[in-house]
Amino acid sequence: MQYSVIALFALYAGAFASVGSRYNRLAPRQNSVVPVGAPAMTDANGNVVPFDPSRIVKSQ
Repeated sequence: MQYSVIALFALYAGAFASVGSRYNRLAPRQNSVVPVGAPAMTDANGNVVPFDPSRIVKSQ
């Protein structure tokens, strides 16, 4: 009896895990204008923007 309960639970858990995997897909890559080796950062919306250190204001 105990073995059958454990086996049924394992089958249920496997079926539940396979259903959830359909919704956990990777997000597609963004079409970025920034080359891979160039310095870049993300803005508040998550878009990749090039990083230009000459536009940084240094306070003294």
